[in-house]
Parts: sequence; structure tokens; C-alpha cells
Amino acid sequence: YQLPTAADPWRHLGGPCPGDAVDRFERLLLDVFYPLAHEFLLSHAGSRVDHHFANWDASLLVTIASIGVFSDVRAKYDEAVAYFHEGMGNGAIRRAVWNDRGQLQESGRDQAHAQLGIGLLAGLCETAHNQGDDLYGAYDNRLLKGFEYTAEYLLGNDVPFETYSDQSRTFTAISPLNREQRRPIYEMVSNHYVKRRGVPAPYVTELAAALRPEGYHGDHPGFGTLLFTR
Repeated sequence: YQLPTAADPWRHLGGPCPGDAVDRFERLLLDVFYPLAHEFLLSHAGSRVDHHFANWDASLLVTIASIGVFSDVRAKYDEAVAYFHEGMGNGAIRRAVWNDRGQLQESGRDQAHAQLGIGLLAGLCETAHNQGDDLYGAYDNRLLKGFEYTAEYLLGNDVPFETYSDQSRTFTAISPLNREQRRPIYEMVSNHYVKRRGVPAPYVTELAAALRPEGYHGDHPGFGTLLFTR
């Protein structure tokens, strides 16, 4: 998803481009990356739809949406948005953020993967925002609840935990693994809810401030202090 996101302004704002490079890149996205992402959402590699953790679906949703935007193929963007709302896998927002308190489907696994999933979903929400669609606000700001819950725990606070169970796993407590790992995903989310929308996000805002200036992580574009302080 980082490839089409980076290439989108390159294509639409102009700049030096050798020969048919843009067209060839678009074919790579449409003919190679998209079919693999689409097939996984349909089949989940032949496993139960709830077998894979939320971040698997989330990475493909933001990829499909980004490919749709770059290639100007509305059906692909719509596919990702529809799955975000009503998909059967754990990447759909009401499964990824598992309950109204904000506990994540991966909160009992470890905090690195928990942040990975919601960070990718936040990328999808920001892509949708730039298209004029509000996924950030879906289901009473469900994404924000997940971010607040996670940030509260990473800041050293206790959070409630409801036993999570599916066919593949059972978690009875929030995982302390990787609790010290704080990924560069908070500035964008804080900026959206607090500054764009006027919705309080105290723990996300506190964690963003603690990380400032936000850096880079291979799973996330990062640099949110630079990109999203408005």
C-alpha cells in the first residue's frame, strides 16, 4: 500500500517520468498485487475466515483501496470500504476493534501486532478521508476506541479485558509483550479526531506527544509529526 500511496502524487502532480513507467507500474498493481490481495480476502488461504489475525485483512484492505485510488478504479476502492464495514474476516472494523471499550482482536496476542492492525486500518481511513468518505467516524468512532484503549495501555495504565475466543485461539488477558514498542501511528489519528473533528482523544494525544517527532517503521509510513500537524 505504501507504493501506490507514494506514487499517487507523482502521477497526478506531474514530474519527470521515464517513458511508460507509470503505466507499467499501474499494471504491476492491477495484474500482480491486486489479484493476490483480492483472492486472500475471498479464500483466506483455504482456512476459516476468522483464522487469520486482524492485521492480515487490514494490510490487504488498505492495499486494495490504495490501488483503486492510484488506478482510478472505483470498484476496487469500494471493495475495500465494503469489507471494512461488513467483511467476514477479522479485519472488518467491528471485529478488529472487538468491543465497544476498544479492546482489539489482537490485544491478547502482543502489542506490536495490535498496533500493526489498527495502524493499517487508520491508513485506510485516511485514504478514504481524502476521497471524501468518513471511515474514521464509522460505528461511533470505533477506530478511535481501539486507538485509545491501546494507547492507554502503552502509557502504563491498566485496561479492562474481556476473554476473547475463536476457533483458533483464546486470550484471557491483555498481552504485555512488546508493551514498550510504540509505533509511529498516533499523530495522524490524533490530528484527525482532535483537530479536524473536535473529538477528544486524550491517550492518543499523550502518546503522540511522547513520541514526537514521530519517526518511521517498516510497516507504517510514519513521520506523522511532519505530515499531519495541521
